Amino acid sequence: MSNQCSPEEVDMLFELMENEENKELKAQLIQSHLNDPNIIGFTDPKVKEVLHQRLHQILLKTDKPENEITMLRSIRIKWVAAAAILLLIAGAGYFLNYKSKPKDVAIVKKSMVTDVSAPSIVRAKLKLDDGSVVYLDSARNGSLAVQGGVKIVKTADGRIAYSGKESKVMYNTLINPRGSKVVNIILSDGTRVWLNAESSLRYPATFVGKERKVEITGEGYFEVAHDSQMPFLVTKDVMQIKVLGTHFNVNTYDNESLIRITLLEGSVNVNNQGRHTVLTPGQQAQMVGVAIKVVSNVDTDEVMAWKNGKFQFGEKADIGMIMRQLSRWYNVDVEYQGTVNQHFWGSLPRDVNVSQVLQKIESTGGVKFKIEGNKVVVMP
Repeated sequence: MSNQCSPEEVDMLFELMENEENKELKAQLIQSHLNDPNIIGFTDPKVKEVLHQRLHQILLKTDKPENEITMLRSIRIKWVAAAAILLLIAGAGYFLNYKSKPKDVAIVKKSMVTDVSAPSIVRAKLKLDDGSVVYLDSARNGSLAVQGGVKIVKTADGRIAYSGKESKVMYNTLINPRGSKVVNIILSDGTRVWLNAESSLRYPATFVGKERKVEITGEGYFEVAHDSQMPFLVTKDVMQIKVLGTHFNVNTYDNESLIRITLLEGSVNVNNQGRHTVLTPGQQAQMVGVAIKVVSNVDTDEVMAWKNGKFQFGEKADIGMIMRQLSRWYNVDVEYQGTVNQHFWGSLPRDVNVSQVLQKIESTGGVKFKIEGNKVVVMP
């Protein structure tokens, strides 16, 4: 209890606490520290996340599946106090440096009679100006097409790249459907774009004139090549983003309540039906109708989780928001039977089967799931 434990001793302690033979001693130990008035709380989110992971495994292992990454419906006072016990036992340094490695979790639930795997390939298709279509999952690496003086290639890592110049404007559309991995494209000016599932990007094979203009649906992350003489424009219906060179994320899904533009680097000018605002790094423009609301200090890790191979939900994530993300990624339909009012937060990997994600959310209480073929049923 003196903060002198090494990582190896801490792991040994956890193993002892997880042993059912030590159940009574474990309960006495936790209870005695819950009543200790000298326990100090914590606010560091990294510490909080790991403490919740480990404590959730220990206290709930007898009747709940193991969670490597824990989703929490709420933070109760005694839960925080109990987690603080582990902080006292192991020391903050160990938890800050502790990195859990994902494990294969065996799921056996009567309600989950089928399963849906995470996308393993890019299923995007490239629609060329002449109407022909290139399916990227079956296309070989190398040259995909030549449009005038512009060459389109598929690189060894699956990226689509444009090179060359052409005076005639020819529009291509990259379509990334539901159930597809993220696709990456390099436009003719060197701008890089990542497209999430159920998203599309329409753009010229080469930029001609005084501006570089593209159209997006769904979600995309842009790293715009700097060109002070030719602004880069991203449009969605009447919304327009104008930049010279910067990094930003755009979420424009039609079934979301807001359009969100999040700036990571540089500066962007957002125009929504005549209303303007300029964002600085860490700010997010939220648009509904003609209104623009600017939010500062947004969690950019949460915003960029989709590109970085994770689902990450903040404390305001309701079940609808979560299921819309799962629906796009796993290409499943969602049916609601009853109302689920709880909010959930946490982080989960995107490369696991949908049943593993659902089980971890379900283990927090307040919601149940049933998989029926390609449909997920959500129940209170």
